[in-house]
Amino acid sequence: MRTPCQARRGGRVDGGGYLLPLTQEELSDALGLTSVHVNRTLQGLRSDGLIALENYRLTILDMPALQRAGGFSPDYLHLGGMRPAALAA
Repeated sequence: MRTPCQARRGGRVDGGGYLLPLTQEELSDALGLTSVHVNRTLQGLRSDGLIALENYRLTILDMPALQRAGGFSPDYLHLGGMRPAALAA
């Protein structure tokens, strides 16, 4: 979830998606997960209508639902340019 938010902020998102030039095996290695787990998770996200993944292009079809499914809040990324007072010192 963090990567799509950062990609959107950096202007690298085109039409609701971005390039994800990794195989499922490479993605699983990078995440420390099995390729079976990554495959099942991606299939679940596809079947729930949350993402589309085709030709190394990831398209997020329903960002709010995907954020809820992953328990993600973009607030910690400080995308609005505001930093918590504890970090400002």
